[in-house]
Amino acid sequence: MELNRHFLVSLMAICMIGLGSCSDKAGSIEGDGRELGHDDSLFVITEPGFEMSIVLPKTLIADEPAHIDYDESLGHLEISIGDNFNLQVIDDVIDVEAEKSEMQNDQFMTFTFHNVGAKQYDYQSTLPDGKVHAHHYMGHHEIGGSPYFIRTSPDGEFTAMQLDRMKKAIASIQKK
Repeated sequence: MELNRHFLVSLMAICMIGLGSCSDKAGSIEGDGRELGHDDSLFVITEPGFEMSIVLPKTLIADEPAHIDYDESLGHLEISIGDNFNLQVIDDVIDVEAEKSEMQNDQFMTFTFHNVGAKQYDYQSTLPDGKVHAHHYMGHHEIGGSPYFIRTSPDGEFTAMQLDRMKKAIASIQKK
């Protein structure tokens, strides 16, 4: 009986120590200087060329697991949570203006662009009947001195609220 009690106390102590170092706990991130909110989880990405961290919302992760995968055939890192959160991070300098120009030549969709920073755009696609189809983002980012092109998945159909969540995550990315 005494041995079982010591075992349980030791097990609880180990669990409490482990929880203290979890990266999804509210407070500052050790050595990082950032603050995590109660709805934040820190993910560390170790894929060569993409050594960085990103803060993702726990409320999304509670329903669907986060997937962070490098697609070798397309040459980009994909960060996704279900159908409502999908980012592509490309380790390259891509001409944002050329991407915008190419979309404006689309024969089916109409795209409306809003400049939200240097070489960064929010845009929405509109169907021929005038209905907004989806909200998207694309932009050039310097992360730890390295250039990256980050965009929402072109195949996704995101709402304005979903886009805001993804842009918040993009803003949290830091080089490791």
